[in-house]
Amino acid sequence: IEDITERKQVEALQETNQYLENLLDYANAPIIVWDPQFVITRFNHAFESLTGRNANDVIGKPLEILFSPDRVESSMELIRKTQSGERMETVEIGIQHLNGSIRTVLWNSSTLFATDGKSMVATIAQGQDISERKQAEDALRESEDKYSKAFMISPYAITITNPKDGKFFEVNDAFTSITGYTREEALADSSVGMNLWVNVKDRNQVVNELFEGRKVAGKEFIFRKKNGELITGLFSAQIIQLNNEPYILSSIDDITRRKKAEKEYKSAKSLFDAVVDSSPFAMWISDRAGLLIRSNRSLR
Repeated sequence: IEDITERKQVEALQETNQYLENLLDYANAPIIVWDPQFVITRFNHAFESLTGRNANDVIGKPLEILFSPDRVESSMELIRKTQSGERMETVEIGIQHLNGSIRTVLWNSSTLFATDGKSMVATIAQGQDISERKQAEDALRESEDKYSKAFMISPYAITITNPKDGKFFEVNDAFTSITGYTREEALADSSVGMNLWVNVKDRNQVVNELFEGRKVAGKEFIFRKKNGELITGLFSAQIIQLNNEPYILSSIDDITRRKKAEKEYKSAKSLFDAVVDSSPFAMWISDRAGLLIRSNRSLR
């Protein structure tokens, strides 16, 4: 009876071990085990897929083979800390695929000790491949960098405004140059945005149009600089989402000089027309082809 009981216990233990082996080998997460000398002793199927390496070719090899030559030392420095019993919790370490590409992996590890609680037996680590997420984050960061540069170097005064309190969330360099307000003043004082508008009714109308779903493009308004000087600007704006909240992205193209030049031209043209029309002498203007463009009453 004792022999049968003992045999059943052995069989149960073997069955449990086989279950744990299968659980480790076929787990969805990449799992690796190494000994105190950093030699790989286990390497599951998910880790095979992650690295492109077969377990039979990796087991018995130093852990360094998983890292690119330029990252071996920095990666091993993090891993050596596990010898003192320190756990790696979501530590980001790159793994080199057999094809040369680098997979970004979040590691979690636990050190196994002998029954004396001091002698290190092995370290088991589980990884999570976040390469796609990192690529998306890098792409987003690059896009944000490009947007930030375009925002700052634009010749137009660009602002992002919180419509709830009228406070600027961000302004660019052209805004400070055109209006005379510093960036610190503009971001700190909600009255700056209101003070820019000579006619507050214009501002309220713009806000209403925007929240009715309409874009405002190239509308001419009068704005007041910090020193009180008035400028004419072509104003454009639209609603954008920041942190799931609506903000107003707007730009002002300072056309004050152009408006002044147009006014001076009209004034000079009016004076010229008056002189030509009142002259007792026949006067006319023709193009290069000899076609009559302008004549006065004396010619008629």
